Amino acid sequence: MRRNLTFLALGAWLAFAAAPALAQGPAEFSGMARFGPHRLLVISDAKADSPEARLGILSLAGKSPRMLPVEVEDWGDGRASDLEACCPVPGTDDEFLLAESGWWKGRGGRLFRVKLAHHPDRGWTGRILSVCQPLPVPAEGSTPSPLQVEGIGAVVDPQGRLFVVLGLRGGPEGPGSLVWGTWDQEAFVQAGQCDVSTHAEVATSRSCADLQLVPEGDAFRVLTVASTDPSDQGPFRSAIVEVGRFLPRAEGFAFQKSPNRVLWRLEGLKVEALAPTPDALEGSQFCVGTDDESYGGIFRPLPALP
Repeated sequence: MRRNLTFLALGAWLAFAAAPALAQGPAEFSGMARFGPHRLLVISDAKADSPEARLGILSLAGKSPRMLPVEVEDWGDGRASDLEACCPVPGTDDEFLLAESGWWKGRGGRLFRVKLAHHPDRGWTGRILSVCQPLPVPAEGSTPSPLQVEGIGAVVDPQGRLFVVLGLRGGPEGPGSLVWGTWDQEAFVQAGQCDVSTHAEVATSRSCADLQLVPEGDAFRVLTVASTDPSDQGPFRSAIVEVGRFLPRAEGFAFQKSPNRVLWRLEGLKVEALAPTPDALEGSQFCVGTDDESYGGIFRPLPALP
């Protein structure tokens, strides 16, 4: 069933860039992941030379949301640049995968595994456990925009391996795609790829601005975020669309594409982050974060579908 959300007055929304209580972490959302019953891990697409925070913790435990910075002790080969996707590591309660959008001048394109911890005197910190390059460096040294990573999800496959799905952006010029495989130690082994287009649902859209793997028995539904980005001033449009399922097989998972089904539409907003809603917010299964360019970013829980 379709759920249309029309926002007539963006000024009535909580803009993170202008909210004093949230000013210590990222001012917009390029990805987020549920972190326990009252928190979300939030990532920003700050570029390599920017001093801005890459990670933040959005706490929903009190009367008002709070954004807290996360200090990453050592990124390895240079601090993260243009983080666009994150997800929990299954079987853990404090580890996450983070994905850079792609290569730039022969650098970047990394997938990080990070462990979060809270220290009474230092606050939240992140420790990088491992790093890999999931996709080969392009011939020109930089990843073209439609092939940049915008979404990530991870589950444990039937053989007990870490199964990772990457969502490639796409755009007006063509569809996005899902790329999947296993991550063992510091190597990503690709097992499959499938194009995904949301142009019929949202014209000229990026077909994957984020993704979610939603458990359903032994299978996983695939939700993708379609969004338009005509300019830094908009106007923006977004939709959350179900595009298929990953079904268990003896050798791993197989993707079964299905007719696209729009679950929510969000007018005037460029959604780049989708995550399960923490328990602190009742009556909502998923929440979204935006990167509305010149207007900053906002966070909202979505009403539950009937």
